Amino acid sequence: MFAVDLNFAVLKSGEVFKSNPRIHLLVASLFNLPFELSSFDLVYSQGVIMATFSTWEAIKSIASYVRKDEFMFIWVYGLDDHLLRKGAIGLLTRTNYLLEKGLRPLISGTPKVLRDIFFTTTAFVLHPLIKSRVRHKATWKVKNTDHDLRDWLSPRYAHRHSYNEVFEWFEKLGFTIIDVQSPAAFRQLFQKQLWGVGLTGKKT
Repeated sequence: MFAVDLNFAVLKSGEVFKSNPRIHLLVASLFNLPFELSSFDLVYSQGVIMATFSTWEAIKSIASYVRKDEFMFIWVYGLDDHLLRKGAIGLLTRTNYLLEKGLRPLISGTPKVLRDIFFTTTAFVLHPLIKSRVRHKATWKVKNTDHDLRDWLSPRYAHRHSYNEVFEWFEKLGFTIIDVQSPAAFRQLFQKQLWGVGLTGKKT
């Protein structure tokens, strides 16, 4: 297994996995990966590619590393997720979505020192609320809230896509859709609604 991220923080995980000869961690851009084309049985991306400058260009890049008759799974933010909930919780979800759209360009473009001040302060203030909504409350710390907020608001891009759009991408790239991530199975496992678009395709 080759795990790739464009972040030097991935090197911190090296100590954990260095004794396993089957796992290799790399710091690289998905637009310039150090592999031969058509060399993998499975390319798997849970999130990530919608946080690049172009989700379409990103999926084109990673799809080129899948062997014929092998597989690719991707999950990206869904275009209409914020519209699905009804009533007061729906209003809160849509307000949150608009807040994110307004804050992301401002926060992602500020100098690091200002971002750090913002996230550290906001994490401290919102920690009790966020902790009350997570599954692992007993082990959830302020640093987890801080990480959660950074993951949400610090990326410059957070593109959202419809099922039709992602289906068409798979088809254009020569993949047959063989599985759609199941909202019912997700709810059974995690007791909450599935967000986003998750598809598995087989390269033909």
